[in-house]
Amino acid sequence: TVTNLEPAMAYYWRVRAENTTWASEWGSGSFTTKMTSAPQLTSPLSGATLVSKTPTLQWVPIVSTATYTVQVSASSNFAANAYSIDTISTRVVVPQLQGSTICYWRVRAQTIGDTTAWSSVNSFTTVPNAPNGIVLIYPDSGKQDVYQNDWLTWQADNTATVYLIQISQSPLFTSIFDSATVKSAGYRNANKVFTSGSTYFWRVRGSNIGGDGQFSAVWSFRVGSGVRVPVTLYSPSNMDYGKVKVGQY
Repeated sequence: TVTNLEPAMAYYWRVRAENTTWASEWGSGSFTTKMTSAPQLTSPLSGATLVSKTPTLQWVPIVSTATYTVQVSASSNFAANAYSIDTISTRVVVPQLQGSTICYWRVRAQTIGDTTAWSSVNSFTTVPNAPNGIVLIYPDSGKQDVYQNDWLTWQADNTATVYLIQISQSPLFTSIFDSATVKSAGYRNANKVFTSGSTYFWRVRGSNIGGDGQFSAVWSFRVGSGVRVPVTLYSPSNMDYGKVKVGQY
């Protein structure tokens, strides 16, 4: 019995009979050993989260002559493959997957006349899709007499973690009057007021770990001469007859 042979390797052997005065011709043969185990998956780690929607999958090579079949699916039993490919490499880049999706993947190796079992099944969760286009609210596009220090607001998007707002006097945004990244669905720069009589264009996009969304539609407004002033508040609990204590927000 011969032991410690390399897997998936072709071997040649021969034998002859002999005694002290004579030897026969050699008789020869060959055989190829089988692969001994399924591929071992290495990256991404099973259970990984926030994985790219175009992930690189990697595994340990079996033998240099092997080819590999890779399967990726949103189903743990691979009833429907989102992606399947044969390759001679031990890594593949998967085309665009859906965001916020649990994906399962496995690999098997094959040589001429031999195929391993499938590897263990690993899973990962992709990053979320980038936010959709943001819907602007105020000021309405084309609005006149906007305050010189007015707020700009838009609908909150629960998939966005931050928003980029850009304000320009050019509809093509060839120059930027003001720009900021904010977490809330509104913006006002108290240190940079609009010029009375001027027209401004503005747009917003949302972003998250999955990427930048598309910019909203471009809206415009024309600035009047007024300035927004703080609203004066009072509370009945703070009132004396004929006098009111006030505060501002």
